Amino acid sequence: MAAFGTNDSPEIIDSHIHLYAASHLPTLSWAPSLPSTHVLNRQNSITQYRAAISSPSFHPPPSSLRGFIFLETDRLSHPTSTDPSTWTHPLAEISFLFRIATGQPLAPPPSFSSSTTTTTTPRSAEDEDEDEGFIPADAPLLLAIIPWAPLAAGPTALSHYISLARSPPHCPSEPLFRNYVKGFRYLLQDKPAGTLSSPAFVDSLRWMAREGYVFDLGVDARQGGVGQVREVCEVLDELARDSDGGGEWGLPKVVVNHLCKPNLRIPLERVRRDGEFLEWKECMERMARYEGVYMKLSGLFSEMEDGWLEEGKVINDVAGVVESVYPWVEVIFDAFGAQRVMFGSDWPVCNVGGGGAEVAWGNWRVVVEGLLEKRGMRKEEKRRIWAGTAREAYGID
Repeated sequence: MAAFGTNDSPEIIDSHIHLYAASHLPTLSWAPSLPSTHVLNRQNSITQYRAAISSPSFHPPPSSLRGFIFLETDRLSHPTSTDPSTWTHPLAEISFLFRIATGQPLAPPPSFSSSTTTTTTPRSAEDEDEDEGFIPADAPLLLAIIPWAPLAAGPTALSHYISLARSPPHCPSEPLFRNYVKGFRYLLQDKPAGTLSSPAFVDSLRWMAREGYVFDLGVDARQGGVGQVREVCEVLDELARDSDGGGEWGLPKVVVNHLCKPNLRIPLERVRRDGEFLEWKECMERMARYEGVYMKLSGLFSEMEDGWLEEGKVINDVAGVVESVYPWVEVIFDAFGAQRVMFGSDWPVCNVGGGGAEVAWGNWRVVVEGLLEKRGMRKEEKRRIWAGTAREAYGID
C-alpha cells in the first residue's frame, strides 16, 4: 500500500476539477463520442470526487484538502453565436454550480430531458447518488467557479452572457456570483487556428482584464500542435503592448492549464534536444515573462503513452514516472517558479491514463510530491504549489 501524506501534510487547493451528474451527459459535447462504459461517460460529481480523494490505497489526511476550483466541462454551445438560445447548456451548468454553492441539490427527474422542470428538494446523504451527486454539507468544498463564456463572440455578447449568468434563475444574486465566479474558460485545443487571435476574442480578453476576471487557457501542444502555443504567446504580447502603451484594457490574469498538454511521448533519452520540446520550452519561457500568467501542474497522465499504467493500479515506480516527466516540469519550475505554479488534479479526466477512478487522484498527488522533492523545494515553496498560488491567482480568501 502506497504511503500518502502525513499528519503535517500541507493544505491542498485542487485548482482544476470538473463536475457533472449523469443527467448532464447529453449536454456535454464530448460524451457521444465515448463508449457508454468509458470512465468519463458516467456521473462524476462531488460524491465520486470524495471517494477518489479518500482511496484506501493512499490514506490521505482528511483535513488536508481545503477545497477545489470547478472548471467548465465543455457543454454544447455555438462558439461564436450571440443568440442567448445557444447558451442554454452552459447557463444550466452555472445553475448546477450555484446549487452546490448554496447547498440546494435537485430531486432526481424521472428521466432526462432538456425541457424537464425540477424542484429544489434537499436530499439526505443516503440519497445523493440518486440526484446530482452532492449534499448541502459539500458546499464549503467549492471555492471558485470558472464557467464557459462566449469569448469568441466578442465583449458585447460576453457581457450579455454574464448579465444572464449572474441573475436568477442561474445565480441567486450578483454579489454571490462575484464571490464565486473568478474567471472564465473557453477551450481552444479543438478550435481552428486564429480563434484566440481573432479581434473578437482579443477584445473579450481586454474586457475581462478591465472587469478583473481570470482567463483559464486550454490548448493542446501534442494533438493540436505547438502552433497553438505560439498563438498564445503572440496574443499575450499584443495585450501586454496595450498596457505598456497606456491603453484602457490590457492583459488579464491568465491561468494556463496542464502545461499546454505537451507531447510526453517523445522518448526520454532525446527529449531535451527534440525540436518539438525546444519549441514548447521557448513558448513556456515567453509566457512566463508576464507576472500575471500562472501555470497548473496538472493533466499530464492523459499525455503519456496509452496503457502505461494498468487500470486500478497504484504507481509502484513513482521515481520512474517523475523522471519521465521531469524535463517538462523542470522547464515550468525554472520559468514560473513556485510562486506561479499550482497543483491541479484534472479530475475526473486524470482517471484516463492514471489508473482509473479509484486511484488516479492519489497517483497524481504522489507524482507531484515526487516532483517537488526532486526539485528540492523548501516547505514554503511546496505550500505555495499545493494551495498558495491558487489562492492568489483566483483571489480565494
